[in-house]
Amino acid sequence: MDTFLTEQLVWRRKELHDLKTLVRNKKESTEVRPLIKGGVVLAYSHWEGYVKETSEAYISYVSFCEPKKNEIASNFLALYIIDKVRKSKELSECVEDIISLINIPDGKCPIPKAKDIINSESNLKSEVLEKIMNQIGLDFSFYATKRNFLDQSVLKLRNAIAHGEQKILEIDKYIEIADFVIELMEHYKTLLQDAIDKKMYLRKKSS
Repeated sequence: MDTFLTEQLVWRRKELHDLKTLVRNKKESTEVRPLIKGGVVLAYSHWEGYVKETSEAYISYVSFCEPKKNEIASNFLALYIIDKVRKSKELSECVEDIISLINIPDGKCPIPKAKDIINSESNLKSEVLEKIMNQIGLDFSFYATKRNFLDQSVLKLRNAIAHGEQKILEIDKYIEIADFVIELMEHYKTLLQDAIDKKMYLRKKSS
């Protein structure tokens, strides 16, 4: 899992660094404007892609560990129950599953498929990011402090460019956005790695 998290970060970060270098080298050329606009779209796509790919991988990892119902963290237990309710054709089926959860707490807790949980809604604004992180048990506080820049300077700008609006962006602003996205991905990797190393997908034992 650590290898996957690192590989996903490395190639994305390299593309962003390479494009920053290209933009700097073209700063006196008329080609720099479309490069910057494409760079903003690329930066956002790497951010959304990294969150989606690594979050899904983390869920698959937790599922592979086969935690028991009385051991798994409450956020994953909630996902299990919600999935059961969603898939039950009749209320009686859902009730049976809940009773089983209560009466057989040491049974395995199947985790819903990652693709049924992670939904970036094609617009990974801070509100959507917070929902995803809550679902998989990650601390959102770092991103809460970045909320405005993420929503206004990254997502809003990316949407405007993607929809064909004429946007003139200075090189320094683009560099700031690219570096910001790299920072976001690096921190997300750290959170996921900590969650794995500290087994945060399991319920905290009372002392």
